[in-house]
Amino acid sequence: MVDPRKIAILGAGRIGESLISGLLSSGWREPGEVAATARRAERVAELRERFGVEATLSNHDAAAGAALIVIAVKPQDIEGLLGEIGTLVHSEQTVLSVAAAIPTSRIESRLSAGVPVVRAGARPGPGSRR
Repeated sequence: MVDPRKIAILGAGRIGESLISGLLSSGWREPGEVAATARRAERVAELRERFGVEATLSNHDAAAGAALIVIAVKPQDIEGLLGEIGTLVHSEQTVLSVAAAIPTSRIESRLSAGVPVVRAGARPGPGSRR
């Protein structure tokens, strides 16, 4: 069952932590509505203490039941992450990627059919090449 208020931030490094901070300081979410993951137990403890969110080493556990799953890992870690959560995510959930240079098609190919995937990132400015 999906909790419409739950947000899972997979990869709570600099960007992930900024998202957590913004969600909580704006009042858009309460700590109990946010789950975050990190690779080290010390970082998990730090996130729990600093923000009061559900923090875990398990991407699978954090993503389970979240209406919005934010992918905030480094590009080189995306395949491992998608391997962990790919079969768990379903069409009632939305995936938002803030992972640099990862096209939505690459993420969609590792998820069940019908899962909405959105990518957030900087758009090229006028005259820039991409």
